Amino acid sequence: MARPPNFCTPALAKSMIGPELTYNQIVDVVARALAEDVGQGDVTTMSVISANPQTRGRVVVREDAIVAGLSVAHEVFRQLDASAEIDARSP
Repeated sequence: MARPPNFCTPALAKSMIGPELTYNQIVDVVARALAEDVGQGDVTTMSVISANPQTRGRVVVREDAIVAGLSVAHEVFRQLDASAEIDARSP
């Protein structure tokens, strides 16, 4: 089976990796993004979702994969809810 033309191989992904962000840079970028996106809150969301919702999510990858941005994802959840728990594992 031929790969689609935009398929990113591990070698290509590795060649595209730039310098990693420092922790302070991640904190700053996430804070600015959340301030822009969330701001004072979304009126529709606030009217439909309770003030203290709890949820659980799971992402399962059944083939070899490259997962990028976990440190940023962790920081987003930390800034939104310091009690959020993230458990990233690989076999």
